Amino acid sequence: MRRMMIDVFSHVLPPRYLEARNERAGKRLATQYGKYFHANPGLTSLDVRFRTMDKFPDAVQLLTIAGPNLESVLEPKDAVECARIANDEMAELVAKYPDRFCGACACLPMNDIDAALAETDRAINDLRFRGVEIFTDHNGRPVDAPEVLPLYEKMARYNLPILLHP
Repeated sequence: MRRMMIDVFSHVLPPRYLEARNERAGKRLATQYGKYFHANPGLTSLDVRFRTMDKFPDAVQLLTIAGPNLESVLEPKDAVECARIANDEMAELVAKYPDRFCGACACLPMNDIDAALAETDRAINDLRFRGVEIFTDHNGRPVDAPEVLPLYEKMARYNLPILLHP
């Protein structure tokens, strides 16, 4: 029996998402987050990622979008659109490289909880994602803020995980 390891925090920055996020965020990306993807080419280059993965033949990746969290750099309308782009691109990667990527966890616009709940449903039901990723700070709101509870209830109904990024 072949053993498989799953890397569940395999961050990625797909090209359409990265371009849309950077264009819409502008100067709000003038932080370490706005710059660090240059230091890790595996976030944007599949060639680099696959060369690294080749060193660990028993490992597959569960894709998640790399920070910063959308709500920290985008207005709600832009966050909603960028989350959709991110999730579509991750779904494309999983479909194209099923031997490398076992699935993905949805990127959510947590500054619009209704849109986040709708994107959760779309990602799980239409894109076949296996969970969601959220960050520990939603523009100063803690992860146990009352407005976040509907997401926890929804994920409990789906019986799927929430990956909490500190």
